[in-house]
Amino acid sequence: MNKTVSVDQLASEIKKILGEYEEDVSVGVTRQAVEIAEKGAQAINTSAAGAGFGGRKYKRSWYTKTQQLSRVHADVVICSRQYRVAHLLEKSHPVGRKKRGHFEGRPHIKPVEDIIVREYEDACKRIITKH
Repeated sequence: MNKTVSVDQLASEIKKILGEYEEDVSVGVTRQAVEIAEKGAQAINTSAAGAGFGGRKYKRSWYTKTQQLSRVHADVVICSRQYRVAHLLEKSHPVGRKKRGHFEGRPHIKPVEDIIVREYEDACKRIITKH
């Protein structure tokens, strides 16, 4: 890409190249966020089954929600339709009002979160260094 540019056009040429770079990286990062979030929702479904939570409704309640903010930016969230149950199953808590017992929480969301955050960071680094 050897191109002769006058000094007057240098700033606009740099701005154009950086704009293209930003768009490529933004699109790649957004695409990776959606893919990794979908894998994360599936992993939580699997880990909920492995943690002994037998309810089919709970396992199937995990999904990804994507809000497209612009052509190249999006918010991606993994959420459960049964978020109250998710918190109670993840954390330990007393059972009953008169201390009838104690439920020992079984972390099944946090391990998956750690894995997908690490995976997302690695994917972002690859995308940024590739361009």
